[in-house]
Amino acid sequence: MVKSAAARVGLALSAVLLAACTTQPVAKTSVDRVLKAPDVPNAPYSNIVLVGVAPSRDLARQLEQGLSEVLGEKRVEVHSFVKESSAREATPEAVQALVTATGADGVLMITGRLTGGDIDEHEELVDVEARSIGGSLVNFFRYDYKEFTEPTYTDVTLDVVLVSLLFDAVTNDRVHSVEAHTSHGESSYQIIMAQSEAIAGRLEKDGMIR
Repeated sequence: MVKSAAARVGLALSAVLLAACTTQPVAKTSVDRVLKAPDVPNAPYSNIVLVGVAPSRDLARQLEQGLSEVLGEKRVEVHSFVKESSAREATPEAVQALVTATGADGVLMITGRLTGGDIDEHEELVDVEARSIGGSLVNFFRYDYKEFTEPTYTDVTLDVVLVSLLFDAVTNDRVHSVEAHTSHGESSYQIIMAQSEAIAGRLEKDGMIR
């Protein structure tokens, strides 16, 4: 039996990350808040530096990768900070250097936070226990695993908010922001891709990208 609350949460996370054969609530993504500057003379933007703001470089890379794929399908040229900058941290100076090197007309920053989740217990499972080796935001990406037999098991779904902030590279003014929310997300990939689609769709709808 799993004795501690921490171990039971680890069991819940393992059910998500290892895609156990269980019935999960259907994930749902929505755009909850949009702010747009009243005058955006340089829109639409077609050459963007994308900066993931996250506690770890790996998470920043995953955020950038998901949104880069979706924006690329919309014919936007995207320069991922993690991939293309020689700097380890996204300081204002490092971002500006990449803007200058690429001739970008916009800077899009993306960040997020874990806002909640649901835990459901089921009967009997032979599975693995997940032990977190990092923590904050959606750092449910990094876990160690150990096999165990448990008479009951737990499923977890996560609620995550991603926020995008678009800045004009010439004026440095923020011209657009989107807050997207995913409830009952089952994996980091599912959450990032669903919210990337929602954010890119809103940018396109509002004339921020071509």
